Amino acid sequence: MERKFERLLLWCRDREKALALKGRLAPWLPGVEIEVIDSVKDVVEAAEVLVTATTTREPIVQGEWLRPGQHITAVGADDNTKCELDALCLKRANRLVVDSRESARDHGEVHRWLKQGALSIEDIHGELGEVLAGTVAGRRSAEEITIAKFVGIGVQDLAAAEVSIDKLKQAGQDLMSSISGVA
Repeated sequence: MERKFERLLLWCRDREKALALKGRLAPWLPGVEIEVIDSVKDVVEAAEVLVTATTTREPIVQGEWLRPGQHITAVGADDNTKCELDALCLKRANRLVVDSRESARDHGEVHRWLKQGALSIEDIHGELGEVLAGTVAGRRSAEEITIAKFVGIGVQDLAAAEVSIDKLKQAGQDLMSSISGVA
């Protein structure tokens, strides 16, 4: 499901990179207010939807900052040395969905917190494919905290790329400029 956003908050460890990203995104998001924020905590506390895509080795998002109704899609911690979300984030989630239980068990935050005993495999409510197929419920109420924790499954990444390319073509955008402009 797609959402129309009115405001986009950006945080990056390097403010100049965040400002550069703002400049690249602005033409693609007319009517969306884009703001660079200096504090990751401020972004998390303000966000309805939070997307993390970092290479950090230590959690940058703290579970104590979350509030009811938020959704997080975390895609940066894709090996067993990386971690974007602390254990409390995953424990506070009313719905924790992964791309693959097996991959999540071996990589990223889920791996780390399982290994340390802060999380159990039963804390994972389902896989993305199960939610899309309707065999596992996604968000059940507007008050739930939901987390989609993805480490990257090639076939799912390919399917997402195909949908994105089709949408760009439908919008009449030049695919090559969009790929080079967001790299």
